[in-house]
Amino acid sequence: MAKYVISYDKNVDLTTLQTALVSAGCTIEQVLDSLAVLIITSDTTDFSSVEGVLAYELEIDISVNEHWHLNRICSSNLPMRSIYFSKNKGLGTTIYLVDSGIDATHPELVGADIQNFWSWDGDFTDTNGHGTGLASVMVGPRLGVSTEATVKSVKIPFGQPVPVSVLLNAFNAILSDHLLTPTIKVINCSWSIPKSLILDNKIIELQEQGLVVVAAAGNTISDANELSPVGLNTVLGVGASDAYDRVISWAAGAGSNWGPDVDITAPGIEVEVASISNGATEIKSGTSTATAIVSAAVCQYIIDNPSVLSSKTMQDLVINDAKIDMLFRNESVYGTTPNRLLYLPEVDIVVSPTREERIIEIQRGNVTTVPVSLVSPAASINIYNVAMRSRVRTAPEWVSLEDTTITISPPSTLEPGKYVLEVDVLNADNVSVGHIQLWISVYISSPSELGEVEMYSFFVLDENELITIIQSNCSAFCTGNTTCVQQGGKSCSCQFSGCSQS
Repeated sequence: MAKYVISYDKNVDLTTLQTALVSAGCTIEQVLDSLAVLIITSDTTDFSSVEGVLAYELEIDISVNEHWHLNRICSSNLPMRSIYFSKNKGLGTTIYLVDSGIDATHPELVGADIQNFWSWDGDFTDTNGHGTGLASVMVGPRLGVSTEATVKSVKIPFGQPVPVSVLLNAFNAILSDHLLTPTIKVINCSWSIPKSLILDNKIIELQEQGLVVVAAAGNTISDANELSPVGLNTVLGVGASDAYDRVISWAAGAGSNWGPDVDITAPGIEVEVASISNGATEIKSGTSTATAIVSAAVCQYIIDNPSVLSSKTMQDLVINDAKIDMLFRNESVYGTTPNRLLYLPEVDIVVSPTREERIIEIQRGNVTTVPVSLVSPAASINIYNVAMRSRVRTAPEWVSLEDTTITISPPSTLEPGKYVLEVDVLNADNVSVGHIQLWISVYISSPSELGEVEMYSFFVLDENELITIIQSNCSAFCTGNTTCVQQGGKSCSCQFSGCSQS
């Protein structure tokens, strides 16, 4: 039996729907009633005749790239890019990291520009690890958003009560240093304290001098507006999302705080960061990590907008580029929080990649090789199953690329269907210089099982996507007893039983 995910009409009687599915030989594994989703196991592969079923797809295991936090912020939607493209690397910008200190000798920070600037007790050692982890996603050569920015360590007590006077001393040192070269800079505050009017007033003064203050929303699923500095409506407040754009709890009672002052959300759930406990990395969750990612992204906006001298204007540029209504979340909790996801639209990619398009038909259990013309030895492979409506890219074991040959070997147990194989060809600077698109029909005994694979019009470049797919004929997009309805020449909707499956 296979596992399926079913989306059902919220207006149908759930008990009647479950009874119909059980009668059809299905086993109900889980009911997600708030989302109107059922998880089932069944030998049946077509549920379109069951009244109330809107959409269904085979459950798949999704492989998330270990650097997903980087790939997500340069992707306009899911599935995310397989390669991180940035506006620039932040060279010449400064982030004041007000945190637990930084271990600049950590392997994930070797080569990064880390400077010990100010410490509340004169000792810059990071015994907590929080600051080192944040620095790695800011400027780490492998994990960092802006790898050539400078991070100045401003050490405060961590894991213990912090006197407001210590924070004021830290901000006083930052302002003095900033005024020596009064260009736009960033202050990262991946922490929060109970509301402090004095602290908030002084932060406003820092902002008036050209310092962009980025603050964590907090992790207690509570009102961020009751905290400082995030509750100050002039700072850039940051929440956390996961690799599937969900704002969810990552532990019991742990999740992003909410409120209108949480201006933007960024990757922060299950993100790889440097760890001082093992000298390598660990997976961390929290708005602290998301805040560090936003701070590093601000550095790229500073470089990209040299004439902007106002911290508010710089902050607005980041907010205005954010993707709207991309986040999946409980609106009864987060309804007052802006639904904005951090997005770095690339501006430095001006190449016009070469293209190849092919149609491949293969019986599962067999092997075929496809010669391709590559202009660079570096490449990445992405694939998704069109027949099952999955738009999440995975890295399949049955496809490999070596030199100028793609080997396709679908196992005998693979779900038959129409797959799209994409190969991005990269140069030494990780810029796409070539793109190969293959339509692969995987069948059991005959290609006619799947119908005709129709070609599409591909590869239109626009300001948001390096590659935008414009579908010229989408009838091959739909399966089962469904009919394709084309919308504006750019998207398809598969409809059946008077309902829309999109």
